[in-house]
Amino acid sequence: VILLLLGPTINKNVTTSLPDVIAIVHDNSSSMLAANRQSGAQNAMASLKKNLEKLPNVVVKTAPISDSSDGTRIAEALSQATSGYLQNQIAGVIYIGDGLVKDNGEIAKPYPLHQILIGENNEKDRWIELISSPIAVDVGKNAEIVFKIEENRPRPDLARVSIRLGSAPPQMLNAKLGQETKIQIPINARGKIPIAIEVAPAPGETTTNNNIVISQIEGTRNRLQVLLVTGSPYEGARAWRNLLKSDPNVELVHFTILRNSDSEDVGEENESSLIPFPTEELFLEKLSGFDLIVFDRFKRIDILPDIYLEQVAKWVEDGGAFLMLAGLAEAQNNGIMTTPLARIMPFNNPTVFDETMFTPRLTPLGVLHPISRPFQASQNQWGQWNRLLHAEPLGDVLLSASGAPLLIVREANQGRAAAILSDRSWLWQRGFDGGGPFRAFFQRVAHWLMKEPELSANSLSITQNQRHLGIEYKGLQTEPEIEISTPSGSQTKISMQEIAPNEFRGEYIAPDDGLYIVKNGQDLRFILIGGGSEVTAQDLRATHQTIARATGSATGGKHAYIGRDGNGALPQFKKIAARDLVLGNWFGLKKNNYRAVIRAQSEPLLPPIVLAIAIALLGVFMWWREGHSRGH
Repeated sequence: VILLLLGPTINKNVTTSLPDVIAIVHDNSSSMLAANRQSGAQNAMASLKKNLEKLPNVVVKTAPISDSSDGTRIAEALSQATSGYLQNQIAGVIYIGDGLVKDNGEIAKPYPLHQILIGENNEKDRWIELISSPIAVDVGKNAEIVFKIEENRPRPDLARVSIRLGSAPPQMLNAKLGQETKIQIPINARGKIPIAIEVAPAPGETTTNNNIVISQIEGTRNRLQVLLVTGSPYEGARAWRNLLKSDPNVELVHFTILRNSDSEDVGEENESSLIPFPTEELFLEKLSGFDLIVFDRFKRIDILPDIYLEQVAKWVEDGGAFLMLAGLAEAQNNGIMTTPLARIMPFNNPTVFDETMFTPRLTPLGVLHPISRPFQASQNQWGQWNRLLHAEPLGDVLLSASGAPLLIVREANQGRAAAILSDRSWLWQRGFDGGGPFRAFFQRVAHWLMKEPELSANSLSITQNQRHLGIEYKGLQTEPEIEISTPSGSQTKISMQEIAPNEFRGEYIAPDDGLYIVKNGQDLRFILIGGGSEVTAQDLRATHQTIARATGSATGGKHAYIGRDGNGALPQFKKIAARDLVLGNWFGLKKNNYRAVIRAQSEPLLPPIVLAIAIALLGVFMWWREGHSRGH
């Protein structure tokens, strides 16, 4: 009785059966988009999830696989799908996608990883790989681009390739498949050159989105070459010479023409210190080596016939930079406007030189232009000039003189030209009437002419989210004309909305995959729709090999191809013991039978009612035994 009254207890753990977790990771990466497999993956996932939820004691979790900086990675999506569950609960992972993954060394687990592949076995594909493309090349040199075309089927020896360099017509060539092809691109001007290389599609290939690569090369100069030709000596010649030489990156070639070939010379030829003007060398042989040509108070002379000035005009139109400092010859019908250079000039109809004093002022356009914008606050302190050539502007007027144009800039085809309609700008440098920002202002003019990126007057930027393009323009155009060329060759003009002064935004939804060309005048961008980090230089055939090599066959992982639309027959999944996963043709899921302790509890050895009955029976027995003993 005493032992029972001490209340002996039994300690035991309370457990519960935990469900088996099936993780589905579905591929949403660029390679799926490029081959039009995403809708197929969604179809397969919906059907598969419905089938798996019919299995007993399971939880189905899903997680998407998106692009990372270096390709498709399963590990992160797998961690997301199984977060909050013990590894002993995981019955298996089912991957839905094309099998083109990067982190195959991180996915080997102690449970099966099955593949539902959106595509067909033994697909065909052709793709182009950009082996090397320089970021920047000095002007005057060739950029070497190396690419290779691959194809995974019996193929011909050659493939047709189209190469686009900016706005130039495409160049065609035949390239050998499986071998590196090298092309030389001449860099003739500073600035960025967009490049697109496209190989013709192969019959029956999976996708053509990996048949295109885009890149860009920037033409640069470590040293800028400037040619300054002064028509005759005057007070400002040294000021402009010093201005151009003050830039440590500039190599200046300066000629001052002191006499014409027909000038009277009474001295002996061997006593003359003057050198012949090297016309042919400068304007034929060395012209392409210059970044900027400055004609200061030019007037027609015999040693510069029109044939040479025509070469300068063509050089500007092909991307060169030209600055004209007006002289008296323009008003005398004996200056630049009487030469082939007239067609690139930002003005016409010069009339007279006015000697009236004036103070240069920024025009409304000058306040906005990147050349002159920084000087808006200081213009009230500028000193006066005199001598102004009156003419009609053909470009953007940045400085005015009592309302008349003073500094005019313009785009001349692919090049740029500027004109200062006065020969008294050097008064600023001398400090006359307080002076002005001679060096700072006109260095910006020179750098704008040479297309320094930070001085671009018009900025075109494009953001891309799959098929959606956001187009932004900042610049001087009141109505920018944005034109988009589609892969089919059609052109579409985009309506731009002004969102702030001189800032515009437009949108465009690309209807098809392929190469799109976005243009605003000479500013051009190549945009590849359907591509991405995984698409360039990639074989886009669906494959089970990559994951299979990483996981091996020990865990029982299997694969099935169900077509690009995802409507093929799904395999049957079955929960089986771990030892049988590699057996049979079924897609096995690990049957874990895992139980977890939810709490520990203590219970009495005998329930209270049983204890009471036991004591009562013991008392009755003792009474009976005692009575029986007295009877004897």
